[in-house]
Amino acid sequence: MKHLALAAFALVAASAAANAQTFGEPTLGGTACRAGTAASITGGVLNPTIVIDGFVAETTPAGMMARATCTIAVPVDVPEGRSIAVVGAGYRLDASIAGGTTAAVSLEAFLAGQQAPPLTRVIDGPRSGAFVGAAVVSAADRQWSACGADVIVRMNASVLLTAERAAPSTVTVGQLRIKLASRAC
Repeated sequence: MKHLALAAFALVAASAAANAQTFGEPTLGGTACRAGTAASITGGVLNPTIVIDGFVAETTPAGMMARATCTIAVPVDVPEGRSIAVVGAGYRLDASIAGGTTAAVSLEAFLAGQQAPPLTRVIDGPRSGAFVGAAVVSAADRQWSACGADVIVRMNASVLLTAERAAPSTVTVGQLRIKLASRAC
C-alpha cells in the first residue's frame, strides 16, 4: 500500500510538471534597465518574481525631475492543452523622498498583444522606507492566451520624481512580481 501511495504521488507530481510552463531569459530595455542591468526569475511557475538590479530614479541637488522606465519581456513556453493569463502584479521598492517631492510609480503586466490597466501609486515626500504595491485582475477581466501557444509576458514599469525645489530623492525598484494562472483548454 505504501508503494502504491508513493507511485500515485509521483504520477501527480509528473502530471503537474508536464502541465507547467517554463520561462526563457528576460529581455530588458528602457532608461533604467539598460544593457548590464541584471534580472532573474525566482519563485514558482505560477507566481514568478522578477528581481531587478539597478532600477533607480533619482533627482540631484540641481535637478527637479527624474524619470526612469524599464520594460521587461519574458518568453513563456506553454504546454499543449494549457492556457495562461496574468492575474496579478506587484512591486517592492525602497525610497527616500525629500519634502516637496512626489514619486509616481506605475506598473503594467500583460501578455504581448494584450493591454492591462496600470497599477499606480503616488508617494509624497518627505517619506522614506520600503513600499509595496499589488493589484489583482478579476476573473471577468482575465485575458487568456491561445491554447498551447507560447507567449511573451510583458511588464512596463516607471517612476517619475517631481520636486517643487531642487532636493535629492531616490527610488530604487528591487522587485517586480507577476502572478499567472493556468487552465486546461
